[in-house]
Amino acid sequence: MSFFSNKWINESEETLCHHHEYAPPDPAPSTGYVNLGRGRTTMANLACGGLFQGQWPILLNELQWRTLKYWRHRSHAMDEESEKNGDGQRMKKNDINQLEDSFAKFVMLLSSLHSKELSTKIMDAILTIDGILDKYGIEKTAIAFNGGKDSTLLLHLFRICVTKKFGPDTQINAFFIRSNDEFTDLIPFVHKMASIYKLNLKELPGQMQHSLAQYKEQQPHIVAALMGTRSTDPIGKYMRSKIQWSDKGWPQFLRVCPLFDWSYCDVWKAIRGLSIPYCNLYDKGYSSLGECSKTTKNPALIIEGSEHRYKPASSLNDGNLERANRDQA
Repeated sequence: MSFFSNKWINESEETLCHHHEYAPPDPAPSTGYVNLGRGRTTMANLACGGLFQGQWPILLNELQWRTLKYWRHRSHAMDEESEKNGDGQRMKKNDINQLEDSFAKFVMLLSSLHSKELSTKIMDAILTIDGILDKYGIEKTAIAFNGGKDSTLLLHLFRICVTKKFGPDTQINAFFIRSNDEFTDLIPFVHKMASIYKLNLKELPGQMQHSLAQYKEQQPHIVAALMGTRSTDPIGKYMRSKIQWSDKGWPQFLRVCPLFDWSYCDVWKAIRGLSIPYCNLYDKGYSSLGECSKTTKNPALIIEGSEHRYKPASSLNDGNLERANRDQA
C-alpha cells in the first residue's frame, strides 16, 4: 500500500480531528490562520502539499492549530528547563505517545517545524523506509538499535511507517550489538524503548562483525537492516550511498541508512521538534556515546562559570565537535 494512499489519508484525518486530549483551553486566534475544514483536502495539503510549498506556518483548522500550539509550548518549555538544569529533565518529563495515534501526532508536529529543509529530510527518510517495507516486507526488515540519538530517531520514524502499513501491534525485528563496556544508563533505556516501540530485540554481545554473523545465522530471512549511520560517522565515510550492501567478507545485509545525509544539528532538531524520547545521557554532557571507558563529557557543552554542569547535547551548534568527547584511536 502506498504511503500516501487514500486509506492512509482518511485514517490519519479521522485520528487527527478526534484528538482532543491535548488541545489547550485558550482559543485559536481569529486572524493569521485559515480554517480549512475537516475534509480530505486538509490532510492532503498537510501531508503532501503544504510541507513542500513554503507555507510556513502550515494552514491548519482550529483544532489542529490549538494542538500544535500546545505541543510547541510544551516542547520548548522542556528544552529550556533541560538546558538550565543540565540534568536530564527532558527524558523524565517526556510522555510516551500511544502507537495507535502516533502518526497523527507526527503529522501535527512535523507541520510545526519552521525548517522546510528539515521537513523535507524527514519525509525523504519516511519514503526511504516505506520503499524498503514495500520491497521486503516487515518480515525481512530489521533495525539496528543501540539507544543512541541517531538510531532512536530512526526507530521512531520506522515505527510510524510500520504502524500505518501493518498496524500498531506489529512487532519490529531489531538487534542490539552490546559491548562489555556500555553506559549503565543506556541498557535500561534500550529495554524500555524495545517495550514501548514493540521490538523483537535480539541482544548480541561482542565485536560487530561476529555479532552480525550471529544474527544472520539466527535470522537468515532478514535482508534489509535499517541503520542510523550518517555520512560523517566513521563507518559512513566509507559508504557511497544511503542504501548499500555489506562489504565483502561481512554478513550480507542491505544496509539502509535513511539519515545518511543528515547533520548532527538536523538530528537534534528532529528529535526535539517531534518530541521523541531519548537517553538522558545526552542531557548530562555527552554528545556522542561510545564505549564507557573511552567516552567523556564534551567540554564544549560545559555551562559557563560551572565546573560540573553541562548543557544538553542538542545545544551543540558545531557538529564537527560531536565526537570531541570520544577516544578517536
